[in-house]
Amino acid sequence: MYLHLTALCVVIPLCYGASMFKHDHYMDNGVRYPNGDGICEQLNETKCDAGFSYDRSICEGPHYWHTISKCFIACGIGQRQSPINIVSYDAKFRQRLPKLKFKPHMEKLKTEVTNHQNRAPEFEPEDGENL
Repeated sequence: MYLHLTALCVVIPLCYGASMFKHDHYMDNGVRYPNGDGICEQLNETKCDAGFSYDRSICEGPHYWHTISKCFIACGIGQRQSPINIVSYDAKFRQRLPKLKFKPHMEKLKTEVTNHQNRAPEFEPEDGENL
């Protein structure tokens, strides 16, 4: 009995500390973004580079992400907007899905990959072409 209580006292804080809601997603290579303190509010910014927070004590989750910046207003319209909020209890399991078909790509590209505060990664090849 004491072993179980001790394990819970150790494991639960570790799990909470590793939760995605506790991570600091406001820094990118030492650069602070306009919403760098994680406050979920509308910003008067000219560029769409505000961050968002997974910390629910700061920003109440996906239902409020559209309030972070005027650039994210579309995230609050409709059901198929980004960022994606997958509600696991509504997810449907499909045992048979079609196989993925991959086309081989044998050419090497020298690129720099950037992930701005958990948004889609950006690929910038040296030759300037869009990927």
